[in-house]
Amino acid sequence: NFSKLDVSPMDVVLFRGENNEPLARVLYSRPQTRDREIFGKLVPYGEVWRTGANEATEITLYNDLMVGDKTIKKGTYTLFTIPKEKEWTIVLNNSTNIWGAYDYHVEKDVAR
Repeated sequence: NFSKLDVSPMDVVLFRGENNEPLARVLYSRPQTRDREIFGKLVPYGEVWRTGANEATEITLYNDLMVGDKTIKKGTYTLFTIPKEKEWTIVLNNSTNIWGAYDYHVEKDVAR
């Protein structure tokens, strides 16, 4: 017997470069709104969110990446966001293999 399918299925997206080489992979679970108001209600504005459902979203960089004037080394990071009404802050964090944003620690941020 198999367990029930997750209502927020896990997905993966692979971003490829001009020569079809992999540049980044994002592993995430798609949240289901179920007629709920998500941002500003279920996910409060100004608070760290896991950027998806269930496990925190992870991004793997296959090459170093420039974010603004900062070099992010290739590797796997957790992708958090801080939603606001008009803009969002994107956070790359060194914590991996975590559920939700409960184990988020600002001191592990690599870039914002």
